This record gives sequence, C-alpha cells and structure tokens, in this order.
Amino acid sequence: MRTALILLAFLAAAAALAGLVPQRKNVPDAADRFLRTVPWLRSLCSRLGLFDVYGSAWFQGVLAALVLVLLACLVTRTVPLLRQWRGLRRPPRLAPFPPVGRRTSLATSAPAGDAMGSTRSMLRRRLYRLSPVNEAGQFVAERGLAREAGSLLFHWSFLLLIAGAAVSVGFGFRGQAIVVEGTRWAEDDGSYSFASPGRFFPGHKGFVIELERFDVAYREDGGPRDFVSQVKVFEDGRPVKEKLIRVNDPLVHGGFKFYQASYGWAPVVRVMAGGEAVFEGPVVALPGGPGGSSEGVVRLPGQRPNVALLLDFYPDPVFAPASVPGLPPAGPGEGDVRPVNLSDVPGGSADRSFGNTRPLGIPVLVVRAYEGDLRADRPQNVSSLDPDALGLRRVGGDLLVPPEAGDVTSGRLSSRSVDLQGVTVELLELRRYTVLAVKADPGLPVVGLAAALVMVGLLPSLVSWRRRVWVQVVERDGEPSMVEFGGLAYQRKERFDEEFVTLTKRLRQCLPLAGGLGEREAPERSVHEAAAHTEQGPGEAAAYRAGPQ
Repeated sequence: MRTALILLAFLAAAAALAGLVPQRKNVPDAADRFLRTVPWLRSLCSRLGLFDVYGSAWFQGVLAALVLVLLACLVTRTVPLLRQWRGLRRPPRLAPFPPVGRRTSLATSAPAGDAMGSTRSMLRRRLYRLSPVNEAGQFVAERGLAREAGSLLFHWSFLLLIAGAAVSVGFGFRGQAIVVEGTRWAEDDGSYSFASPGRFFPGHKGFVIELERFDVAYREDGGPRDFVSQVKVFEDGRPVKEKLIRVNDPLVHGGFKFYQASYGWAPVVRVMAGGEAVFEGPVVALPGGPGGSSEGVVRLPGQRPNVALLLDFYPDPVFAPASVPGLPPAGPGEGDVRPVNLSDVPGGSADRSFGNTRPLGIPVLVVRAYEGDLRADRPQNVSSLDPDALGLRRVGGDLLVPPEAGDVTSGRLSSRSVDLQGVTVELLELRRYTVLAVKADPGLPVVGLAAALVMVGLLPSLVSWRRRVWVQVVERDGEPSMVEFGGLAYQRKERFDEEFVTLTKRLRQCLPLAGGLGEREAPERSVHEAAAHTEQGPGEAAAYRAGPQ
C-alpha cells in the first residue's frame, strides 16, 4: 500500500504539471504561445510529453503500475476476508479458548443445551453472526465484518473508476461543432471545428442537426442571462428529435451529448466577380479581431491574383478616438479614430459619447481586402488568416451595414455593398451561430457506478466496527454447567468494553444462575480448565484462533 501511495503522489504531481503547462489537445493556441514565450523549453517539453501529459507514455506507465499494485494489495486482502466469511459457516475446530481481551464465566443451573440455545438467541438479537456448535460446545460469534468488506469495496471501486475512465479515454470522443442558424450540420469527421477521438473510437454516426433558431436573453448590465439553441435531429432524411439546448441541458443522441458552450455572429455575404457569384453564404466570425470585433475569412483562390477578405464584425460599435483611456491597441492599418465595440470601452454605455461620436446603435461589418498567394495547397485554419505570414498586400477596405441600417439611422448609413479589387462584397443579412461542445463518454456509467460504490463502501467504516466473541458451554457431571464467554474488538476497543458489559448483563438475564456461584471473572487458568473438559491440550489453542488472517 505504501507503493500505491507513492504512485498516487506522483500522479498528483503530474496532474499539477498538466495544469501549469498548456495541453495541446485542449488549448493548442496556448501551447504555441507558451513555446514562443520560452523557446528554450521546446525540446525538453517535447521529449517529456509535457504538452500531452495524460497521453504520454510515462504517465500511462505509472497509471498501469498503480493499477497492478492496487490489484495485488486487494487480492491479498480479499481472499482472507472471504475465508473468514465462509469460516463462520463451519463449527470451530476443537481447541482451548484463544487469548482474548475480555473474559468471564457464569455457572448456570440450566442444562447445557438450554444454556447454549439461550446464549445463541441473545447474540442473534444483538445482530451477531454465529458459527455452528462443535462437539465440545464451542462456537464463535462475530459482528462488524461489513467494515472490512466496505473498506475492500471502497478500494475495488477505485479500480473500477480507473477502468471506466480508461474506457472513456480509449473509446470516447471530444469535439466542438459550430452551426449557423438555418443550416444543417452532419456528425462526421470533417464537420467539427475541433475533434479529439479516442484511440479506439468506433466511428461517427452521420446523423444531421439543423439549427432552426438561436435566442439570447440579456441581463441589465448587458451580459447574457440565457442562450438557447432550437435544433432538430435528422436520420436518413427523417426528423427524429427536437430539442432546446441550454447550458447544462444538452441534446443526447446517438451516444453523443451536445452542450451549449458559446455563440456568435455569422454575417451572410455575397461576393461577385466578373458578374458571377464566387461566394455566397454565412461567414462564422470568431472572437479575437481588432477592437474587440469578431473576425471571419473569405478566401478566393480562383482569382488571379488570389484575394482574401477579412470581415471584422462589431455588434455594438462606436467610432472612438485613440485618446479614450483603456481602449484595445490599434490594429494594423487602423487610424486614430476606429470602430470598437461599446462593451470594450471603459464605462461604455448607450448614452455616452467619445469626442464627437456616439454609439451607432447598429452592428457594422468592416471588410479588409488582401491579394497575393494564398498557398491553397497547404493545410490552413479556415477560420483565421495571418496576412503577414502569407506575405499578402492590403488593397482596400470599407464598412458595410445590415439592410435595416437605413431605417435605424434615417438613411445616414446604408452601404450594403462595396467594390474592392475587382470583387463586390454585399452584406445580405445577419445570423447567429451556436457553439456546441460534443462529448461521447461510454465509460460514464461505469464511473458513476464506481462513485456510488465508493460511497457505499465508505459508510460501514463510519457506523460499524469489528468484534468477535468466543463461547463455550461445558456440561459437568453433578455440577452446574459453566458458560465461558470471551471477546475481542479489532477496532474501537473502548466501546467494546462497554458492549461486553452489556452482553454479560443480557446473558445473566437469560440464564438462571447456579446458587452460590453466580458470575465471576475467569482468569487465564479457567480457560485451560475448560479446555480440559474437551480433552484438548493447551498447546492446541492456536487451532481455535479466529480473526483477521
């Protein structure tokens, strides 16, 4: 068990290390930033697998060693316990009393058979388990074995917990799905924005989810109070389920759970070139753009030269001067007065002004056009674009507003399309998208069962304690029968002293005491005298011992 504790401490230290070093599976961008910050650690971290601690060979080796150590410890404890449990089904072997903590003797005028029956009935009422009686009138009674069984169940449950976690890691799945309002998303490998299948993941199911509507309710301070995805599930083209997905109220289908994680905006744009539409559809705008905006990308590799459009969406913009304290730093190509989200301005509110500007009250979309080689033959993140890394040249930019902007601003802002470098960009409408965290945990029922068994195994140790009583009724010719009574506690010995007194009182109440003899404490020699009536020698006392092996 000491080895198991050392291994557990090592695993705890590894878990703390995983919290300090960004894990590539969970936060790949943070891991890349960490390497840029401390490049001299790149080689060391890569060799030790510190960017994937839980998947590294050394972590899995330590975990396997812990399982083997626990298994060895539990087997060596479980087998003796089962033997002791079965041992009470057989009468004890003929032998003298073993040395016990408390002993007493009672002389009774009742026949030996009646004394034996009364003693056994009294112990049964006290919830003791009794062994059969042997030829010498000896038997053993025990109570509190549930404590030992509960301790073993507690530790076996930890093995079951590890097994359930291993099933989830090996056969489970983690992913992220982004679905735009009015569109459908298929559960297959290419549809996820992030996917981390287990080594033995059986495969995707191929069902389809349609986001019919997305709603957000806001608090008075502008923060989201509730956001809900209204979805419909299709299998083989037929709708099979409808669900409102809320935080902590996921969609469960096909062994997957879809949790409401986040949301954002997806402007629907049309890009025309040479009189033809080269792109039309929603563009997912992810947080992280300049001035607190959300940024989307449209790539046009068919244009010569290639053209890329960066779309910066501001849901609550204000054109603020750079002199406003606390504003985010200006991005590339931004001037002294630039759009920022009102929520990113310190103390920003709908009735505040900054210089000569006020909040617009409508969302805007800033389009930035770049040209150059997009290197479409290389793997790239479709949701982001780094113009400097690709060597692209900025060729223009302008601002677009949604169709309803003309009514809101009395016609002062109504630009829905812009011509940039031979292409025309038109903002058709604004939609929202939902971000769903997808999980498949086939080992979760096993983990839940193990957690329940941990609690079940823990309870007996709080309310139970193990003790054992040895009883021998000796029938003597012409003399009163003698009841030899002794006991021993393996835990809470001071409480057993009180219980032994209570048992002795109950025994006196159920047995008629012989006149002039009554009850007396039995010294060590009385045990050997009682053993003489069974024709057993003191040297055979070990054959009668019982208790933890």
